[in-house]
Amino acid sequence: HDNLISLLYLVRYAAPKEKPEAVEVQGQAASSYEVRAAKAFDTLKIPFIFQYRLFGGRNLLGGRVIDFLALTVPLSTPVEIHGEYWHQPYLKSSDDEILRGILKSLGGFAELVIIWGVDLQTDEDTLAAFRRELGL
Repeated sequence: HDNLISLLYLVRYAAPKEKPEAVEVQGQAASSYEVRAAKAFDTLKIPFIFQYRLFGGRNLLGGRVIDFLALTVPLSTPVEIHGEYWHQPYLKSSDDEILRGILKSLGGFAELVIIWGVDLQTDEDTLAAFRRELGL
């Protein structure tokens, strides 16, 4: 029984996944999911910053990069795009919890929104997910 569970885990999480095609958003490399997210923001007429840097971003120890900062009112909304290539599906990540804590301690941000790749398969799915997660 345990061997079957281990095998199922390996098939689901250790099997190579297709890396998303890279293109650009706001002049920076982006996955196909991030491109769909940018289109959704544009369709919803929500201005955004792609690859928003906190504390120097990837250039400084302790820095962070948020996939998107939606310039919503009254507070900007940080949005993370979690594709299955880079993130284990639907598992609560300590990295996400650390980011939530950082944003809360800084103040001035709405609650972190995480949108998974399963909701980003088509432009229509992406738009529906954004409306749902952003409460539109």
